[in-house]
Amino acid sequence: MKAKFPLTLFLAFTCYFAFGQDSRREVAQEEVLLYNDSIQLPGTLSIPSGRKNPPLLIFIHGSGNIDRKGNQGPALQLGYLEALSDSLNQKGIATYRYDKRTSSIENLKKMTRIRIADYVEDAQIAVTHFANDRRFSGVHLLGHSQGSLVGLLVKEKQVKSYTSLAGAANRIDTIIINQIGGQLPALKPIAKQHFQELHATDTILKVNPMLAQVFAGPNQKFLKDWASYDPQKEIRACSIPVLIIQGLADIQVPLEEGLNLASAADPFFESVPAFIDLRDEQSNAPEETVVLKAKNADLSIAVIPKLNHLGKEVNSLLANQQSYSDASIPLSNELIRVLAEFLTKSDG
Repeated sequence: MKAKFPLTLFLAFTCYFAFGQDSRREVAQEEVLLYNDSIQLPGTLSIPSGRKNPPLLIFIHGSGNIDRKGNQGPALQLGYLEALSDSLNQKGIATYRYDKRTSSIENLKKMTRIRIADYVEDAQIAVTHFANDRRFSGVHLLGHSQGSLVGLLVKEKQVKSYTSLAGAANRIDTIIINQIGGQLPALKPIAKQHFQELHATDTILKVNPMLAQVFAGPNQKFLKDWASYDPQKEIRACSIPVLIIQGLADIQVPLEEGLNLASAADPFFESVPAFIDLRDEQSNAPEETVVLKAKNADLSIAVIPKLNHLGKEVNSLLANQQSYSDASIPLSNELIRVLAEFLTKSDG
C-alpha cells in the first residue's frame, strides 16, 4: 500500500447531555478531518462517559455515496450509522464514523477513477490515526455490505477485532450475475458474457440495453476492480477475532452469503448441526438470535431473525421496504446487544 501522510484537523469539540429514566450516558463528540492526499475525509468521534479507555469502533460504509450518518444526499436521510453509533455509545463503546469519499462533490472532482483500494486506504488512515490514542483500549472495525470486503483488506496490525455486517462471501461479479438471473433468467448468460469480456479486455464494447444501468461505461472499470477481490480468500487470511452478522430480513444480502463467509473462514461450521439447519432457512428459520462459535478459532457468526440490511428491526416486508426511506424505524436491539458483547469481549 502506498504510504500516506494524513493531516488531522480538529474542527470542533462538543459535549451533549441526555438525561431520562434510563440514565443515558453523557457523550462527548469531536469533529475530525483526515486527508488521503487531497481527498477530504471528515468524521465524527463519539466518546461515552463512565468507562475509562473504552474500545473504539470505526465504521466502514456499504455501497453508495454514504456520509457519516448513513445518509445519501437530501433524498435518503436515513441516519442509520448515526443511530448505531449512539446506541453503542450508550453501551460504553466509542465510535468513529466518516464521510465516504464519494459523498463529497469536491472529492469527486479530484478523482479520475475509483478503486476498492481507495476505500481501503481511507479506512487504514482512520485506523492509523487512532491506533495510538491513549483514550481508547483498542481499535475495532465494522464493515457493512461492500465495506465488509474493504474491512477485510485493511492491515490487521493495529486492529483488535473485525465485524462483517451483511457482508457477501461471493465476488461481486458472481453476485450480480445471480441477481440478474433471479429476476430475468434470459439475461443471466448475457451478464456472464459481459463480465468475461470486461475481465479480458477492460471494457464492454456493446452492452445489452436491458443491462445498461449495471454496465454503464463509468461503472465498468470499478466493477472489474471490485470483482478482482474474493471475500472468502480474504477472511481465511484474517488472524484477529471476527464476528459475522447476518439478518434473516436482509433483502439485499441473503443468509447464504453470511453462512458461506463463515464456512470459508473455518470449515468447522459445516459439521455443526445448528449451522446445517440454518442453511435450510425456510423450514428451520430461527425465531431468536443464533450465535455459533468456531471450535478452534476466534470466529463467530450471529444470525438475527428480524434484522434487515440497514440494521433495522422489521416485522413485515412492507416495514422492510419502508426502512429505506423512513428513518423512524428503529434499529435492531439484538444487533446492538450482539455487537456490544463481541466488542467488549474482544477488547479484553
